[in-house]
Amino acid sequence: MNAWKQVVRNLPVVSSIYPHLSRLKKDTVMRLRFRTLRGDRVILPETGRSLYINPKEARGRAIFRCGANGQSDLRRFWRYALETYKPQFAVDVGANYGECVFSGNYGSVERVIAVEANIELKPWIERSHKDHADHDRIELIFALAASESQKDRTLYVDKTWSGTSSAMGNHAEHQLEEVSVDSVCLDDVLESSDLDGKTLLFKLDVEGYEEKVILGLRKALALVGKSIGFIEFNNDFIDATGSSASDFLKYLNQHFEVLVPHPHGLKPLDLGQVTLENLQGYFGESFETNLMLFSDTAARDAFPFDT
Repeated sequence: MNAWKQVVRNLPVVSSIYPHLSRLKKDTVMRLRFRTLRGDRVILPETGRSLYINPKEARGRAIFRCGANGQSDLRRFWRYALETYKPQFAVDVGANYGECVFSGNYGSVERVIAVEANIELKPWIERSHKDHADHDRIELIFALAASESQKDRTLYVDKTWSGTSSAMGNHAEHQLEEVSVDSVCLDDVLESSDLDGKTLLFKLDVEGYEEKVILGLRKALALVGKSIGFIEFNNDFIDATGSSASDFLKYLNQHFEVLVPHPHGLKPLDLGQVTLENLQGYFGESFETNLMLFSDTAARDAFPFDT
């Protein structure tokens, strides 16, 4: 930056408004790029299709300002899995605005299920769903995924950042609103489907409720011939639900080939067995990472990891 520009920026009046002007400039560029005056639509790079977001909500604005390029590792995993395994069933739990589920093409998939508990996101999700070429294959469920289907469960809607709404209210420093929602067990949802020998792709991002969701998917996982998953793992959040992060990892190791992707990519970290002790040795005592799950070594070895 030229010296005179730096001097101008340091003037009290200018320095106070510069961040706002900078954001305005970026938002204007993105509005022109995505041809939207309201700033409520971005184009998913994988499909060229529209993803609608709430421009008044912080996470929605973040998606808009990054050009829908966030969560690139998750979306790459989802795309690779669709192409490699050609699953008959795909389930996205904790869909939020749908950046993952709406980034896929599902011409050969029998059922695609997107589950989101935060009803405030429903108008935006439904608009993206309507614009998706495979919308007739994508089912939207607005409920809390859990180990059993129940009425009137508590959800803490995070008004600060929609992506951290949860059944536990993990972010006490945020503005949380307690609402009542129904919970749904995925085994109940999939009960009518012929799962025998089929392939299931799933993604879980539910702020510590991942074990509860897996428990509600046990029957389906036992029936399918192959399963591939990508789940968020936050040891403190899992422990806060009354579960044990250590025991959950033991359960996952008993039923899957478990790999931990590099923080910036999908190439697996060399941690040996994925235990809580080994994860804490790498990430620290309290951590959040993702886990890649494969039903067997053949499924694991078929995945096109980053090199």
